[in-house]
Amino acid sequence: ERLPLLITLRAFTKAMTAQQLINDALLEQYELPFVGSAFDVFQEISQKGKLLLILDGFDEMARQTDYQTVVDNFWELANLAKDGSKVILTSRTEYFRSAEESEKILGGEEYGRHILVLQPPKFEVLYLESFTDDQIREVITLRLGKEKGPAVAKRILNKANLAEMARKPVLVELLLTALDEVSDDVLETPAKVYLYATNKLLLRNIDTKRTFTKTADKLYFLCELAWEMIKSGELQIHHTDIRERIRSYFGKKIKDQHELDNWSFDLQSQTLLHRNTAGYYEFAHKSLAEYFVAFKFAAELGCLAPDFLQTYCEAEDKSCDMLIEQKNVIELAETFGKIALKDERMQAVKALLNDMLSNDAIKRLWEFIDETKGKTPEKVKYVGGNAATLLQMNNESFRGAKLAHTVLAGAYLNTDLTKADFRGACLREAVLMHCTFEQCDFRNADFQDISVFASGIRTLAYTSDGKSLIGGGTDGVLRIWNTCNYEHVASIDGHFNDIISLCNDITSKYLASVSYDGTVKVWNILDLQEVNKTNVEKAITISFDPNVTNVLMIATKNSIIRWNIVKNTVSENLFDFDETVFDGVFSPDGKYLAGAKLNGTVDIIDIHSATIFNTLVNQRRNFLMDGLAYSPSGNLLAIAGIGYVEIWNTQRWELETTFLNKSKSRWFTAVCFGPNERWVASGCNFFGRVRVWDIANKKIVVSQKEQHSYIGQTQFSPNGNCLATASGDGTVCIWDFRAESSTFGQCLKKLKAKANCKGMLISGALGLEQNVELNVERLAQTQTLLEFFAEGGAVLDDK
Repeated sequence: ERLPLLITLRAFTKAMTAQQLINDALLEQYELPFVGSAFDVFQEISQKGKLLLILDGFDEMARQTDYQTVVDNFWELANLAKDGSKVILTSRTEYFRSAEESEKILGGEEYGRHILVLQPPKFEVLYLESFTDDQIREVITLRLGKEKGPAVAKRILNKANLAEMARKPVLVELLLTALDEVSDDVLETPAKVYLYATNKLLLRNIDTKRTFTKTADKLYFLCELAWEMIKSGELQIHHTDIRERIRSYFGKKIKDQHELDNWSFDLQSQTLLHRNTAGYYEFAHKSLAEYFVAFKFAAELGCLAPDFLQTYCEAEDKSCDMLIEQKNVIELAETFGKIALKDERMQAVKALLNDMLSNDAIKRLWEFIDETKGKTPEKVKYVGGNAATLLQMNNESFRGAKLAHTVLAGAYLNTDLTKADFRGACLREAVLMHCTFEQCDFRNADFQDISVFASGIRTLAYTSDGKSLIGGGTDGVLRIWNTCNYEHVASIDGHFNDIISLCNDITSKYLASVSYDGTVKVWNILDLQEVNKTNVEKAITISFDPNVTNVLMIATKNSIIRWNIVKNTVSENLFDFDETVFDGVFSPDGKYLAGAKLNGTVDIIDIHSATIFNTLVNQRRNFLMDGLAYSPSGNLLAIAGIGYVEIWNTQRWELETTFLNKSKSRWFTAVCFGPNERWVASGCNFFGRVRVWDIANKKIVVSQKEQHSYIGQTQFSPNGNCLATASGDGTVCIWDFRAESSTFGQCLKKLKAKANCKGMLISGALGLEQNVELNVERLAQTQTLLEFFAEGGAVLDDK
C-alpha cells in the first residue's frame, strides 16, 4: 500500500521550486518532525514506491498570463516524478483553452525552458467523469443521512439544471446549503447557488450573535479580498497582512487600534475564509473567490440583477445596504477593465458574471462601449472590450454596429460583423474568432496583437448522389463544394457556433445540421434556403429516418426524439438514457442508436421498443471513446477511442477485430466505413494523421499526415473512390481510393475554409504586417494579418 500525501498548489509561485513546495508542505502544513532534510526523506520514500503524491489544483497556481509559464510550471512539478514514484496532478479542464492544449502540456509534449529527460512511460492524461446519478444519490445520502438524503437527491435529480450542477463535486455542498434556503425552481444557474449558499453561511454567524460586523461589511470585504487574490494570482493571504487590507478597505470606519483588532478577528473568523496551519487564509475553493469577483464587477457596472441585490440581508431579515458603488468608465479601468475577460484567469468569473446581469444590462454595456469613444486605451483599458465580450455571450447582434473610434481592447467576438463600422477603433489584443467581416469598415483601426481564427471544419457529408460535399465549420458556416473538380460553390451562415453533425436524405434534396448553439436546421440543397429549424438542447447526432418521410431523428446527451420537418412537430422522448451519452450514431435502417457512455460502455438502443437491446463493453473500458460508426449494411459497428479502433459484428454481437496504435495516448476519432465495407478510416485527435485499415486482412493500408490539426470527421464518397477528411486547421483533404489508381492512398486535393471578408476595408489599419494565430491548435504561423484578410476578399483601397 502507498501512503497518500495531498499537497495543494495554491501557494506554488513562479519563484518556487518543487523542493521548496515539498519542504513547506511537510514542515509547515503537516508539521512532521523530520531529522535531516525533509525533501531527502520524501524522495527516498517516494522512489521506494511507498508514497502516492497528489498535487491538487494545477489550475489554482499563481499563474502569469503567458502560455510558456504554464508549461514551465508543469516541468518544475515534473521534477517530483522519479523512478518508482507515483504522482497525480489535478486540474479543472476549464483552465485550458482546449482539450488539445491540456493534453499537450500535461502529457509532457510542450517544451519548457527547463525540461526533464524521462524514460517512457512519461505521463498519462486521464479525465475524471462527472458524478453519475447513482453517485449523486450516494454523496447526498452520506452527507444528509439515510432519512433525509434520498428525498433531497430525488429532488435534485428531477431538475435537469440541478442534476447538471450536482455532477460537479465542488457544487454539491453549496447546492445542499442553498436548497435549505429556497425552492429548487429558484436555483437556475450556478451563480444563484453561490448566492443563496453564501447568504446562509454569512447569516449563520449573525443569527448566533457571534459577530458584530454587518453582512454588508462582510460582503464588501470578501469581494475586495477575492479581487486582490484573482488579480494577483495569489489565492492565500497571511494573517499578518489582513489588518492592512481591512484598514485600506474600510478606512474611516475604523477609529483606533482596538477597533481594528475587533474587525480583524471578526472578518477572519466569521466569514467564508479558512486558515491553514501555516497561518494563511484562503477561500474553501477558488470558485468562491471567482463568485465574489463577479459580484463586485456586476455591482460596479450597475448591472446586478434584483435577486443578487436583494437576497443578502442582515439579522432579523433586515435589508443589506450595498457598499459597492457604481463606477464610471475611467474608474472601471482598474477593476472590471483591469484584465480582459478572455484571459484564462477570468473564465469562471466571466460565466458567473454573465449569470448575474440584470435585464437592462445590455443597454448599459452598449453605453460603456460608447463612452470609450475618443479615449486612449491606457485610460479605459479593457472596459469596452469586456463589455463587448459580455454582449457577445448574450447573442447581441453586431451587424451594422456603429463602433468607430471605440476602444475594444481584449474583446472576444465570435459573431457576424457584416457592415459594422470600426473606423479608427482600437482592437488591440482582441480575439476575432470565426467572424464574418463582409463589408466591414476597419480603415485606420488598430489591430496590434489581435488573434484571428480561421474556421476549422468539424463535420462532413456527401450528398446521396455524390455530386456535392458539405463541410460544417467551427464558425457555424456550411461550405459546399462540387465533386467534379471540388470547386467551392456556396457558403451558408447557418449557425452561431460549431456545426457538430450533418446528414442528408436519400433524395439529396434536404440537408440537416446541428450546432452547439442549440439549434437543428434543415436546408433545401437545391436553392440553399432554410426549410425549418427547431431548438434542441445538447444534441449530439442526427439522421433522417429511412422508414418515415420528412422525419429527422435526433439523439441528445439524454434522450432520443423525432422531428417532423414539414409539420414542425417534435415528439416526446422516445428513450431516456440512464446516464449521459456523449457520442452516438443511428443504424442505417433507423432501428437502433449506438450511444457511448462515460463509463466506457456502448448501449444499443432499440428505438421502436424504447429498450436497451444490448450493451457492449469495449476491451479498454477505462479509456474514453470518441467515435462511433455503422457500416452501410449495418452489419458492423466501429468504436474508436484512445489507442484503438474496435470492429464489432452486429449480427452476432461479437468483437471481430481490434486495431491498435503504438502510442496508447493517441486518441482515434472520426471513424467511418467505405461503401464496400472493406476499409475503415479514422483520424487522430490533434496530430492530423489519417489511418485506413483493410478490415479483412487486418492491416494498415494508409497512414498519412497532410493536415496539421485534429481530424474532425472522415467520410467516404458514395462510390468509394474518395475519402474526405475534415480538420481543425480549416482544410478538407480529398484522398484517392480508386482501387487500381497509381495515386491510391494519396491526397489529391486540399480544400480550405476562408473567412468571409468580401468588401472589407482595411486601408490605414495598424498591425496588418504581423503574423497571426490562425487556429486554436497553436500551429507555426506563416500568414500575416494582411494576407489573411486579403485571402478572404478584403481590399486596401475602396476607390
